[in-house]
Amino acid sequence: MHLAALNAAVSQSGERLSCGLVSRAGGPLVLFVVSHTDKFRTLDVGCERVGGVWWFVRADTGEGLVPVLEVEDAPAVLARLVESTGTRDAAGGAAGSGGDR
Repeated sequence: MHLAALNAAVSQSGERLSCGLVSRAGGPLVLFVVSHTDKFRTLDVGCERVGGVWWFVRADTGEGLVPVLEVEDAPAVLARLVESTGTRDAAGGAAGSGGDR
């Protein structure tokens, strides 16, 4: 439910991002986010409850990004994070982005 809300927020945000819900290797759903300016700059976003609060998190590290109650702020955070990912791995995903999950 939270990832679907994030999907909608990103799609309607005007940020130069595309996204979609995917499951990596049969794992839990994540939101796959990709830059419009460089298709190799990607990020997988999950959702976890931390200390009684639901957060959008980096799927690869578990790092909290934005509380789900602040979903309207998430697209800008994701855009900055995706665009700042500097190095791409050989598989085409951004290094550390969870692209190999």
